[in-house]
Amino acid sequence: MSAALSPREGLAAGLLYRDHQGWLLAWLRRRLGCGHRAADLAQDTWLRLIVSGRLPEPAQARAFLLQIARALVIDGHRRQVLEQAWLQHLAVQPEALALSAEQQAVLLQSLRLIDRALQALPPRCRDTFLLSRLEGLSYREIAGRQGCAPATVRADMLRALQACHAAFDGAAGGLPDGGTVGDAVGDTAGDAADDATGAVAP
Repeated sequence: MSAALSPREGLAAGLLYRDHQGWLLAWLRRRLGCGHRAADLAQDTWLRLIVSGRLPEPAQARAFLLQIARALVIDGHRRQVLEQAWLQHLAVQPEALALSAEQQAVLLQSLRLIDRALQALPPRCRDTFLLSRLEGLSYREIAGRQGCAPATVRADMLRALQACHAAFDGAAGGLPDGGTVGDAVGDTAGDAADDATGAVAP
């Protein structure tokens, strides 16, 4: 995170906010169809701008803010798709396997951590994880779709899992009943780790 703004930078940021908050909020409302979410993302846009430590020149401010806002909208949509896929999966499970509300909260927090971890990976590596975990494709099927060897898919999967486990370790201790995010998806992650190291045939 950047250092606090100097008085001059603070004044410049205030002028940018005065000149651009109105249209930015209106643009987000049109894209999201929700005033509350638009207000939250507008706030996040300004926060990300300040934290970046790079205040644009007035002539470039609109394009700069739009770039940040678009990225936030895409991130939010991707998280919603990921969460919805897991919730749909949970909905068709037998009653005996149903999760409590607290366990569901842990799971959703885990999914958000996974999402952030995956976004730091190269696109092919990220896509490999999603094709395996969400679409259930075999390594040979993924290799055919990606145009690479199954060994490359296995290596990409292992890299993605390592990134997810690192995210879990960083969040340990912050969940209900002292659990960790790893507890919420441990079985799935363990099976995938076996796959990635070759213990399970692709």
